[in-house]
Amino acid sequence: MIDASYHTNPSLQNTALIITCAVVLLLMAAIVSVVFW
Repeated sequence: MIDASYHTNPSLQNTALIITCAVVLLLMAAIVSVVFW
């Protein structure tokens, strides 16, 4: 089902990738702010 959805809607995969990168950046920013608090 996941592969089929990716093939039918590649833009959804790009959006998921962008969201994942944004979440990783937010987590890194939170960790840095906590470490250097």
